Amino acid sequence: MEFETGLAQSTKHFSEIVNVIFKGLTEDYDVIEINQSLRPVEATENKLHQPLKCWGGIKVDASTTGVGAVLSQRQGNPSTLHPCTFFSKKLSPAEQNYDVGNRELLAIKLALEEWRHWLEGATHPFEVITDHRNLEYLRDAKRLNTRQARWSLFFTRFNFTVSYRPGSKNIKADSLSQLYQPDSIPAPPETILPPAVIVSPIQWSLDDHIAEATLAEPAPPGGPEGRTYTHLKDY
Repeated sequence: MEFETGLAQSTKHFSEIVNVIFKGLTEDYDVIEINQSLRPVEATENKLHQPLKCWGGIKVDASTTGVGAVLSQRQGNPSTLHPCTFFSKKLSPAEQNYDVGNRELLAIKLALEEWRHWLEGATHPFEVITDHRNLEYLRDAKRLNTRQARWSLFFTRFNFTVSYRPGSKNIKADSLSQLYQPDSIPAPPETILPPAVIVSPIQWSLDDHIAEATLAEPAPPGGPEGRTYTHLKDY
C-alpha cells in the first residue's frame, strides 16, 4: 500500500508509540498467552461452519408486483425442511414488465443475494424450489439474453439445483410475493333475487301524500334540517 510522504513520516515511530501504551496497560492486568487465546476462537470457527452443511433449500415465487422466498434447513430423522428466515421485495416498474420466466429467475437471483453470506461457499449443494418448470433446465440453456447471462454468471458462485414444485405446494413463498398486490376494488352488492323474477319495483305513495299536505300547510320555521314535516290530525 502506498502512503503520502507526510503520512509515512507521521507513522514512522508508530510501533514504538504502541509498545509504550501497551506496556502501560499490561502493568495492571494479566496478559493472556496468544496460544491459549486462539483455542476458543478455533472451536468457534468450526461451529460456524456447521450450519453451512445443513441448508436444505430455498422456496421462491414471483407475482406481477413482488417476489418472495423462504430459506429452510433440514432437520430431524427423517429430515424435513424447517423455515429459518423469509424474504420479500417489491418489484420496480421495469421488473414488473418481465415475463413470468424472468420474474421467477429474478426471484432466485434476489434470494441468493439476500442470503449470500450463508450460501456462497457451502460445501453441500442446496435446492432451489420454484413453480416454473422451465427453470429446471437453467444450467443447460444454450441461448440466453444479456440479463440472463449476467445472472447465470452470478449463479456459478453457488452450489445448487433447481427443482419444480406446483404453486399449491409453495404457499409460503407465494404469500410473500403477493404482499404488494394493489387493493382490489369491492364488487357492487348483489340482490338476493335474480333480475328474471322481478316484475316491477315497488313505489310508495306515502311520499306523494306528504308532499301534497306540505303545500297546503308548510312546515313551521326552526325545524330540524334534513327532516320531512308532517301534520298530525286529531281524530
